[in-house]
Amino acid sequence: HSKGSYLLMQNSVLLEGVVCDVGRKKITVKTERGIVFVKHEHACFCLKGDVVQLAIKKKKDSFCIGEVLSVIKRRKSVFIGILDCSSAYCFFIPENPSVYFDVFIPKKLSSDIHLNKKLLVEITDWDMKQKNPVGKITSVLGDVSDHDVEMETLLHIGGFSANFDKTIIEQAESLSAVFTEDIIKDRLDFRSFPTFTIDPEDAKDFDDALSVRPLKKGGWEIGVHIADVSFYVEENSLIDKEAFLRSTSVYLVDRVVPMLPEFLSNNLCSLKPNEDRLVFSVIFEIDERANILSSSIKKCIINSDKRFTYQSAQKIINDGYGLFSAELKILTQLSVLLKEKRQALGSIDFNRSETKFVLDKDKNPVDVLFKTPLQTNQLIEEFMLLANKTVAEFVNLNGSVKPFIYRVHDAPDKDKILHLERFVKSLGYTIDNSNTKNLSLSLNTLLHSVQGKKEQK
Repeated sequence: HSKGSYLLMQNSVLLEGVVCDVGRKKITVKTERGIVFVKHEHACFCLKGDVVQLAIKKKKDSFCIGEVLSVIKRRKSVFIGILDCSSAYCFFIPENPSVYFDVFIPKKLSSDIHLNKKLLVEITDWDMKQKNPVGKITSVLGDVSDHDVEMETLLHIGGFSANFDKTIIEQAESLSAVFTEDIIKDRLDFRSFPTFTIDPEDAKDFDDALSVRPLKKGGWEIGVHIADVSFYVEENSLIDKEAFLRSTSVYLVDRVVPMLPEFLSNNLCSLKPNEDRLVFSVIFEIDERANILSSSIKKCIINSDKRFTYQSAQKIINDGYGLFSAELKILTQLSVLLKEKRQALGSIDFNRSETKFVLDKDKNPVDVLFKTPLQTNQLIEEFMLLANKTVAEFVNLNGSVKPFIYRVHDAPDKDKILHLERFVKSLGYTIDNSNTKNLSLSLNTLLHSVQGKKEQK
């Protein structure tokens, strides 16, 4: 089938599959008969995610070697990269390392203004009889040395877009922050209770808040409030479909590309201080020993009194005075007890340092720091975990017939644990691998034992 070669079709098995990986010399196709490997020169320029028809040429022990006959559906036809006109011809070199071919650009479609620029190129002809696909330049992103252009390149390679279509932005900006009495009357009103957010210093969207108030019978009512995005984003709306395609917000070293338009993510759905905001809440009654006396899941309305950073909240806890010092103190005490209870049940505490890059005014990295987790990080973590667990238990107990995603960590690989067991033994430590619970407890003991020692990392 490829140029200069022949394939006896009646002796070949024809299959349909999806390209699941692109390596340096071959692609991997997943089919109903298993994995098929195809060399680049027999791959019809297909890329990860493409649906292809292929023929199996050889069968080995656990895999097959094949040849792509045609590409049924291409996932991508627009690429980002640079132009190389050093020879008699012009070729576009994609920035993505998994694109294993260059793209031919006819001379009449290029000029000197395209040199040393990051370009977007659309492939117009995938003719497999040619050595390269043929493309056309659709836009110039900017200079190859420009920082913002490089960030846009990273996003494009990852399949993300920094921009939203005009119609989606307009739909978002048409939404109102003003709530009618009909909306408020169907929600629990938490606006008069002490409520605050605790987030990183550079956060722009505040999607969770905590409220705290003492109960007359003793103990505390703790509200974990999450922005009620579903109030604004209606199912199958343009915004909903766009969020489905994006799946997540993307965090780069110097910016965030939100899943939702900024008018929603940084405004209507951000739990800003001194603004009425709609939330979905898990409300707990908790005693002084962090025993959960009751819990309920309700739609509420809040008005956050204060936006704390992890550092500013920690300072109030350390100093013992300041705005909401009593509330922060009780939340800290309860979070310590909640963590102890979790670990007693086998939860493993992977407390690893987070890396932070320091950028200058031109966004060049000038330093790298390891962020030390604060008590306030643990405080937020524990109450978010508690809320997630409560929601999961609620759905499970109520026999939901709808699909529901549980965030569950699988049991560790036995071979890796045996390897770890031998390794830590050489350092004077032991692991109890007799059962899952003992393993979890001994791993926690191990992690605690190495704190501050040279072998900790």
